[in-house]
Amino acid sequence: MTDEDKVDIMKRLLEMDEGETLDFKEWYPLETRSERKELAKDLCALANTSGGYIVVGVRDGTWERVGIDPDAFDKDRIHQVVSTSVSPHIPFECDVVLYDGLHYGLISIDKTHLVHCLQDNTVYIRDNTSNIPANPQTIARLTIEFARWFHGQLPSVPDPSSVIGLLGS
Repeated sequence: MTDEDKVDIMKRLLEMDEGETLDFKEWYPLETRSERKELAKDLCALANTSGGYIVVGVRDGTWERVGIDPDAFDKDRIHQVVSTSVSPHIPFECDVVLYDGLHYGLISIDKTHLVHCLQDNTVYIRDNTSNIPANPQTIARLTIEFARWFHGQLPSVPDPSSVIGLLGS
């Protein structure tokens, strides 16, 4: 993705309301265990639901654009926190984007066909603007969606009766 693409995405996201595929954060301090868990929970919920974006640099509640210090947005630390807190691995990208005179953190999360959970085995999903623990029925639905997707990835298997007919020849 080019820098121009990232700016276009940021422009569109900043014009949207927070929802199932978009979360705004003022900042991600990753000093405490609960702060690191919050980051992992956010990515887990988005990956389990529809994928989406987290824009860092927008004040929660007021949606005021405050930006971030680009040198303090530690992409490696974000990757490290998520990779040690969520299983299985969530594919995502972190970037700093300059738009309209402010820097923003942009975290792009892919929708996967896997069911992601935190270290405590809690599965989170996105419910409009909130991340909530998935109930057993939702976890079952996610698992079935994965099985259907996985089955579709397998090569076609011929009808056994047609193979048996070939063996008799």
